[in-house]
Amino acid sequence: TSTIAKELGLRNQVGDILLMGVKQGEGFSEPEIEEARACLFALRTVADYGYKRLEVEGDSLNLIRRLQSKDTPNNSLGFFISDILLFSSSFDSIVWKYIRRG
Repeated sequence: TSTIAKELGLRNQVGDILLMGVKQGEGFSEPEIEEARACLFALRTVADYGYKRLEVEGDSLNLIRRLQSKDTPNNSLGFFISDILLFSSSFDSIVWKYIRRG
């Protein structure tokens, strides 16, 4: 079994690092599901620190588009997206932004 690391980086509006984290887990799914899993981990973590207004950046264009449109496919990815959208309703504001990797 392989190990996967989910990373989290939280910055303020001027780019200063406020919080960094890594969570390791067993196994690996398809990349889009792992991106969704990492997003859910990040949301739960920043909620624990009391942040209420978020701008979430990700490099999975398909996942960001699905979150923006609230599109939940009827598959494993859809379960994660549904959880993310449900959890994101606990924030005052959340913006989903695509950023290119590299």
